[in-house]
Amino acid sequence: MPVDVRVVGPEDWAVWRELRLEALQDTPIGFLETYDRAARLDESGWRARLARGAYCVVAEQDAEPVGMSLGFLDEGQPTVGAVFIRPQARGRARGVLAAMVDRVADWAQRVHGAHELALWVHEDNARAQAAYERLGFVATGETLPYDLDPTRREQRMIRSLTTESG
Repeated sequence: MPVDVRVVGPEDWAVWRELRLEALQDTPIGFLETYDRAARLDESGWRARLARGAYCVVAEQDAEPVGMSLGFLDEGQPTVGAVFIRPQARGRARGVLAAMVDRVADWAQRVHGAHELALWVHEDNARAQAAYERLGFVATGETLPYDLDPTRREQRMIRSLTTESG
């Protein structure tokens, strides 16, 4: 089933909200906020999030949203984050995840001239780590405390953009 990835903005706040809230319930350790905090945001709050300047994308199959992600600069390094794929769309080789990451990688190269794309993943999220490794990301050994539970860690992974990977 083909995957379409489109850039979204403030006018797409309802789709972004739906995916984000589902993500926070599905994989709480995958994000740096709680469901309760996000659920309290009103329309203007969601629109403001999408207007902050991050490169926000939504993946669709058969015109139905199945995933979300964004690109942003972390200390000048293009980084992919807020990655979520609905359970029914997971596990397909070169599927939804690859399409979203490739779209963010294109933004990183085109807009920022980047040679690498980074991400942070929770140490306990083995499923996500394995999926990112299949797309060419490698662990750097760099870690930092997870904001919602400083006793746990997030690890940094990078993917080279100078050669075809994943």
